[in-house]
Amino acid sequence: MYEEHRGYLHGLSLRWSAGNHAEAEDAVSDVFCRAVDVLSSGNTVILNERAWLGRMLHNRCVDRHRRRRLEAQEPLVLDHEGDVGDMAADHDNPLPTPETEILNRELGAVLECALDTLPDTLKGPLNMRLINGEPYGAIAERFGLSQANARKRVQQARELLRDRLAGYMTEMG
Repeated sequence: MYEEHRGYLHGLSLRWSAGNHAEAEDAVSDVFCRAVDVLSSGNTVILNERAWLGRMLHNRCVDRHRRRRLEAQEPLVLDHEGDVGDMAADHDNPLPTPETEILNRELGAVLECALDTLPDTLKGPLNMRLINGEPYGAIAERFGLSQANARKRVQQARELLRDRLAGYMTEMG
């Protein structure tokens, strides 16, 4: 299996790792090690080895890309009180720096303004889902919608927020 698919996987890996040969080789090696682990259990039947290995490689490259992206930035999130918090905060020093406090307040204000501009038909479902963590069934029941329509409204609200915050995030980035 290794000899048969190595060249194909290496080509994919090279493309997905932006031409980084060492990263590409590591990814292919990881995939074959994982394949040996899965196949050695004897409980797995693979109908299309090339597709299966390609999917594992893709997942591995995407995971690595996400990890690098997270390491490169300090993500900000809303805490339970609605304030913007620092996920990468130092646990030994729980107090944020003055710079972080200012950025958090600014981001909070921008986010609040963006939320206020949403139409009520989208704002209610979004608040129930993202702020209260309500399931789509409850949202649908509350607003007299189908579950599919409740999901669509939350999706539309997210897209509008993303569009409205894009300029701010570009300025910050």
